[in-house]
Amino acid sequence: MVSEAVPTNPLENYTVATPDVNPMTTDDTQLTGKVTLTDIPAETTFEAVVTMADGSTKRANVSPDGQFTIETGQLAADDVLAVKITAKNSGYTKDSASVDVTVTQATDTNPLANYTVAQPVVDAASAGDTTVTGKVDLTTNPAPAGTTFEATVMLPDGTLKTAEVAADGTFTVTTGELKADDILEIHITAYNSGYQKDSNPVQLTVDAAVETNPLENYTVNAPVVAPLTEGDTAVKGQVNLGIPIPNGTTFEAVVTLADGTTKSVAIGADGQFTVPTEALVADETVAVKVVATNGTFTKDSSVVYQKVSQKLPTDPIADYEVGTPTVDPVTADQTSVTGQVVLAEPIPEGTSFEATVTLADGTQKTATVDENGHFTIVTGNLTEGD
Repeated sequence: MVSEAVPTNPLENYTVATPDVNPMTTDDTQLTGKVTLTDIPAETTFEAVVTMADGSTKRANVSPDGQFTIETGQLAADDVLAVKITAKNSGYTKDSASVDVTVTQATDTNPLANYTVAQPVVDAASAGDTTVTGKVDLTTNPAPAGTTFEATVMLPDGTLKTAEVAADGTFTVTTGELKADDILEIHITAYNSGYQKDSNPVQLTVDAAVETNPLENYTVNAPVVAPLTEGDTAVKGQVNLGIPIPNGTTFEAVVTLADGTTKSVAIGADGQFTVPTEALVADETVAVKVVATNGTFTKDSSVVYQKVSQKLPTDPIADYEVGTPTVDPVTADQTSVTGQVVLAEPIPEGTSFEATVTLADGTQKTATVDENGHFTIVTGNLTEGD
C-alpha cells in the first residue's frame, strides 16, 4: 500500500527578513516600514504585525515592494511597539525577528498652543437684522505674528456664517434675516501656520423688532477713566453726554474686570460715575464702556481699556501737624535743654518723635520725645548769651 505524501513546508528553508520601521511620535496614528523580499517561495504572502504597548496586536498586508502601513490609533510617549513580518504559504507560517520601536514625544510647533483667544463682545441684534456685529480685544494679549482671526455665528438651525475680524477687532457677519428669540452662538477663531484655536462662545438672543430706535442716530461717547492704582476699590470716570439726549434715555457705566466679571452703575446727569469693585490688582486690565438705554434699546460706547498701576508708597505723616515745643528756661552752665510738646491725636501708627537743639556753633543735639511729649536733650555746658 502506497503511503500518503507528507506535505512539504515551502517556508522551511526561507528566511523572513527583519523589517525596517520608521520612527514614530505621539502625532502619528500609523506605523510604516519596509521589508526586503527576495527569493520568495511561490504563492507566499506577507503580513506586518505590531504588538501594542497594551499587548493587543494590529496587522496589515505587506505590498509586493515590501512596504507596509498599520493603523495604530493615538500613541503615547514612551510606548514600545514590537514589529515583525509573518510569511504565509499553504497553511504554514514563519516569522521574522521582532523589532522594537519606542514612541517619542512630538515637537509642538503650534504657535497658538499657549495663546488664549479672547471672547467677543457682541452687539445686540433685533428681529429683521441681517448681520451680527461685535468686537474682540486683540490688544491686551497680543497674538503670535502672522495670526488672523475670523468671527463665526451659529444660527438656530446649526448653519455657520463667518467673517474676517478687522485689525481693530471689529467684525460684521452677514446672517440673513434674524427672527425674534433666535439664539445665536458666536465665537472667534485664530489661524496661524495651519493651526487654529477658538475662543469660548458667547450666546446672543435676538430681540423683538421695534419700529423706531431712538438711539439709532445717537452717538454714545467713550468714557474718560481716571487712573487706576492697585488696592483701589472703585473705577471712576466721566463721559460727555452728547446733546441732544433722546427723551427717556439713561446711561450706565459697565466695567469688565480681568476675570471677565462685570460691574455697573447708573451715570448721573453730570456724566460722573463711580463703579464699586473688589480691590484691584496691579497690571490687570479693566475694560470700561458706557451703555445708553431707551426702552428696550441699548447702545454702547467704544470700550476703554485701563491698566492698573502699582501703588506708590504713601507718607503717613504728610497731613499730620507736629506741634511747636514749649522749652523750659535755660541758664549758663546747664548741660541739658528740657521741654514738652503736645502730641496731637490721632498719631499715625508707627510714628515716633525726636527733639533737636541747634547749638550756637551750629552743631545739633537730639533726644527722643516720650509718650507724654517730654524731652531732655544733653547739650554740654551752655554759656550765657548762647
